[in-house]
Amino acid sequence: MVESTEQDVDDAVASCDRRFPGCGAGSPRRSRRRPMWRWADLITAHVDELAVLDSTNMGKPVRDTAIEAGFAARVIRYWAGMAGKISGEQIPAIPGHLNYTLREPVGVCAAITPWNGPMAAFALSVAPPVACGNAVVAKPSELAPLSGGRFAELAVEAGLPPGLINVVHGGAARGACSRITGESPESFSPASVETGRHIASAAAGSFKKVALDWAGSRRTSSSTDADLDSALRGSVWGVFSNSGHGVASPARGCSSSDRSPTSSSPGWPRRAPRSGSGTRWTIERIWGRSAGLRQYNRVINYLTSAGARAPGCWRAAVGPSRWVPSAALSPPRCSPM
Repeated sequence: MVESTEQDVDDAVASCDRRFPGCGAGSPRRSRRRPMWRWADLITAHVDELAVLDSTNMGKPVRDTAIEAGFAARVIRYWAGMAGKISGEQIPAIPGHLNYTLREPVGVCAAITPWNGPMAAFALSVAPPVACGNAVVAKPSELAPLSGGRFAELAVEAGLPPGLINVVHGGAARGACSRITGESPESFSPASVETGRHIASAAAGSFKKVALDWAGSRRTSSSTDADLDSALRGSVWGVFSNSGHGVASPARGCSSSDRSPTSSSPGWPRRAPRSGSGTRWTIERIWGRSAGLRQYNRVINYLTSAGARAPGCWRAAVGPSRWVPSAALSPPRCSPM
């Protein structure tokens, strides 16, 4: 994958600027709606290819990436329908006066998307501004760069103008997209705290629109009359889905019931997902590898720390290629990390 330079980003923005007048508020709504419908259809037709791309990208098993590709197609199809339904309002604020609002495109938008759900994030970040008449410069994560470029190719194949959606790659591109001055993009969807903080600060001076997608670990709570088996199934799914890379994984559990979740049959350790008998390319695999070396080392450090505090909590051998077997650490044997 070639890393984009700041000049590449400037060229991408200039390309979007050239395309924007032809796809803005004055263009027929069907000029956006119909190609976006075809775009969604093409993604559906290429689900297997896209699933392999993202499994190669960040290690998610193909059974999950195939589902994600289908979700991305549904997002684009939804916004294809919305392209003909975006309008303003007439507001009866003052008697005898006409007060109304219009929704108009802002111009060029930038989307910086994360690695833990590359296709879903790309669709959620790119389809809305395109449906609203804007052009987009997208910067996928360095850990998952492949599917975003393929999505853009399919968009052109579907009939959206070349240059309407441009994809840039690498750390230099992220830094260049962070410059919100002059002809830089108008709105952002950053994918990390550091990038988001920098962009929000830079945008404040010119009042450019910024959308920050915050996420973090959550906890699962259950009431005294809860069915703990059902609550446990939901908690385990939340923790281990997407190989533990979910943006809202319930990393902690809290129960007001007299029964401990660990005493509920079959319990946390036995409910932890197994890897399955296949490889990440087969439907049997349900647990993928860590997306990158930094993430892998962080997980190993947590598990090693827990094992040092309470020997026996985690004894699973680390797998090859940044693959870590699923593990469940439960009190009272293991102190909280």
